[in-house]
Amino acid sequence: MDFIFLLSSTRKLVQLETRIWTKKQILIELYKHPKGLTGSELSDLTGVTILTIRPRTSELKLLNLIVDTEKNKNNEGGKPESIYKLRSETLLEEFDIDVSEHKRNTK
Repeated sequence: MDFIFLLSSTRKLVQLETRIWTKKQILIELYKHPKGLTGSELSDLTGVTILTIRPRTSELKLLNLIVDTEKNKNNEGGKPESIYKLRSETLLEEFDIDVSEHKRNTK
């Protein structure tokens, strides 16, 4: 019984850490790309599936860390996707992200 509880608790902790890591990667990529990125672009840049990216962008929007620019960009399949931007660089401190470690894309 204790082993099963420990295994379940460990699995939940790993899932939580993975979600936090994914959110950090999204924030870093949005910092590096100030013009904004779509979910598909975030997926490509982070190596995380779009099915994992989408709920994390929704959570980050609810936390007011990122904004939906209300602009769309067509993905590879020709379907429109929202473009997300970082609300403010100063919010990165809440995730212990040191912006000096990440180069911004000026294109």
